[in-house]
Amino acid sequence: MNQEHDAMLSQVSRRVLATAGPALRQQQRLLTVTVCGGGNAAHVAAGMFSNQGAEVKLFFSFERLEEILNTVHKHTKYSVGGHFLNTTLWCTNAIIHPGISYGIWHDWDGKPVAEQPLFYQNCNDFTANVLQTLSDEIQACRDVIAARTTADMSKWQPIAEYMVDVYGHVISDTSSLAKIFATNDAFRGLTAPCTQLDDGTFMPNFNTRYLTEEKIGHEYLVDGKIQGGDVSHSGCPQRFGIKTVEQLVG
Repeated sequence: MNQEHDAMLSQVSRRVLATAGPALRQQQRLLTVTVCGGGNAAHVAAGMFSNQGAEVKLFFSFERLEEILNTVHKHTKYSVGGHFLNTTLWCTNAIIHPGISYGIWHDWDGKPVAEQPLFYQNCNDFTANVLQTLSDEIQACRDVIAARTTADMSKWQPIAEYMVDVYGHVISDTSSLAKIFATNDAFRGLTAPCTQLDDGTFMPNFNTRYLTEEKIGHEYLVDGKIQGGDVSHSGCPQRFGIKTVEQLVG
């Protein structure tokens, strides 16, 4: 998170505590604010949790929190509301980085390349299809959660809608998902993570944060079920004995 966001969240925390009053401060409640996205739009899920983390209580309305956030930060429009799972299922870096990396390197022959490939501007129809497929799978999960529980999943956005919402002011062509990424000026010139060799050529760096933060190379899905060897030290619900959508939300 950059310094601007750090400063913004610090201001938000102070404003929220001032709004909530002395009683809340004395109870030392923990405020969690998760910000997804950037540019001119960000989506926030926020709640006040007890010290034990067992009981969730909102001490002020979503509307009031939205007002506070938009007052503190003048250049970003915050939309507050919905279930926290909207945030965990968001089509951000955990989808974009691995999807684009696969698109770039899926047919790599293992030999050094002369130049670092452009990361986002190299997005073609193949890569866009990878990203769209990931987004569609998440949307299917969102739809099941919404159908089988009372969780408000209305804030979730498919990947193309999310990208245009966040970066639409700097995207010159929104006619396809490939063009949305390739013509996004915010991403212009960013290259795929590589290691430069002594002769000036490049090898892909698969240990970059673009991939390690998204847990690439770990085993989670086996025979269509989340039961791989790395589940035991992950954040997967199955690690904690949660096996149904109802248990996850409830």
